[in-house]
Amino acid sequence: MSQQQPGPSGIQPQQHQTVSPFPAPPEYAEHYSDDAIRAGLALPPPPVPTKFTVFKEEYDLEGPLLQSLSDLGIQQLYEKGKWKDQLNKLNKSVVAAFLDLLEILI
Repeated sequence: MSQQQPGPSGIQPQQHQTVSPFPAPPEYAEHYSDDAIRAGLALPPPPVPTKFTVFKEEYDLEGPLLQSLSDLGIQQLYEKGKWKDQLNKLNKSVVAAFLDLLEILI
């Protein structure tokens, strides 16, 4: 193999490198090739954790997704099962306040 001679300035030309916009896959990805999966050599995925913390909030996938207000220590201002009526009242109140503000502008 021939070596490249330095140029007139004494600097050798740079070798070309292969550059990829994406990093190479991790080494364990080789264990999950199509052949390894068909042959049953691939390891099963790890179990999904049911309890975890995100931004200092603890989540439990086996428990209820939303806690009730009483569980959170918040006073409930309406009777159970009457939330639709309360939302209708709130909506009408917001619309009335908006119309009052609009009347001031006109």
